[in-house]
Amino acid sequence: MWRDWFYFNKQDRRAMLFLLLCLAAILGIRLYLQTDSGNQEPEIRTIETGNYTDDKRQPHIGRQLKSALKPFDPNTADSLTLLSAGFPPRVANNIIKYRRAGGVFRKIEDIRKIYGMDETTYKAVSPYIYIARQSKTAAQETTVPKAAARQTKYEKGTVIDINAADTTELKKIPGIGSYRAKAIVAYRERLGGFISVSQLNEINNMPDSLAAWFYVRNDFRPRQTDLNTASMKEMTRHPYMTKEMAKAILSHRKKYGRFNSWDEMAMYSEFDSCAIGILSRYFILSPAG
Repeated sequence: MWRDWFYFNKQDRRAMLFLLLCLAAILGIRLYLQTDSGNQEPEIRTIETGNYTDDKRQPHIGRQLKSALKPFDPNTADSLTLLSAGFPPRVANNIIKYRRAGGVFRKIEDIRKIYGMDETTYKAVSPYIYIARQSKTAAQETTVPKAAARQTKYEKGTVIDINAADTTELKKIPGIGSYRAKAIVAYRERLGGFISVSQLNEINNMPDSLAAWFYVRNDFRPRQTDLNTASMKEMTRHPYMTKEMAKAILSHRKKYGRFNSWDEMAMYSEFDSCAIGILSRYFILSPAG
């Protein structure tokens, strides 16, 4: 074989030598790459298969990843920090959404309630979670504490002006909530004002015991409506004026004009002395002209 080498001319020998050098170079590169990939494989495998949540199976891998984790506050950490801490992208996104909705993590265990959080991830990240005392959302800073929002009730023996109290003050009386407070104010408006605390009994589902919490000022004057000018709607809006009474008044005004006195009204069967007595507190008969 070596003898045949010398039968090639100089140009052929150069070409064959060049081919041999190329083959040697290719083989050398392949050997180098195999050697280098063999050295790098453990490191790549560590990154790809390393799981800091499984320290028993791969203790050296768990220690390597845990050393890169840093303490973080879930109430302030951004998405990149959460991902770096080991949260799956979906869980990290749910944490951000939870905070935007006004949610706050008050203790480490609260992170478990995030949708998608599994026990393995929780056990891995919980040692690095801390909750800062000053961590509050804007919604919480403007939220009234439950203790402060709870109505403070008056002590027994307190009495208030029934014609001046609003619903907020009424709810401070034991036995009165929002429903009863609104009912008292609505009935007071229809009446034109209470002239006696006993009128509370005219409201449905109002206990008799509530009257002890109120008083009516001696100088109080209720709102009054003129029966010589009021319409049917204006008259019947008052709880003491029936439709029959209003019709009798309108019929009289149409036939005879104004009422000049309450005695004149007493001539009608719709009005007895008791009715006239209470109506005269809330209605007036204006004189002609």
